[in-house]
Amino acid sequence: MREARTLRGWSQEELAERTGISKNTILRWENDQISDPDPLQVRRAAEALGVDIEDAFRALGWLPERRPDDGGAEIEAMPDYVFGRAQARQLKLDILQADVSAEAKLRLLDKLEDRLRELGETEAFLREIRGLPVDERSRDTGT
Repeated sequence: MREARTLRGWSQEELAERTGISKNTILRWENDQISDPDPLQVRRAAEALGVDIEDAFRALGWLPERRPDDGGAEIEAMPDYVFGRAQARQLKLDILQADVSAEAKLRLLDKLEDRLRELGETEAFLREIRGLPVDERSRDTGT
């Protein structure tokens, strides 16, 4: 982030003003003092700085580096952070828009669903994340 910010000639204060993210948070990001940044803040900072969201996720280790021979990076891990429903919805959109294989997207969506289940999320919300209407619950669960 520091590199993108300085290339634009922005101070930490200016980035904070443009994104609504505190200067202290930006300072801590740039000094690697935050191990689990808020994905929505990452998105806001990336958009303000003109950085591709996938590149920002890769820089954080949330997506693997691209290999020139694979036609798109495979997703192996999901960041271990707690997030709310708005963040989960946004992360789902980011996954669906990522330039990776359909199989990789399905694996990451499964991991997102598993993480939400671990956090005690409701079945109705899990169905929303899966893209199933609530009325299909009986067909999906066999009840």
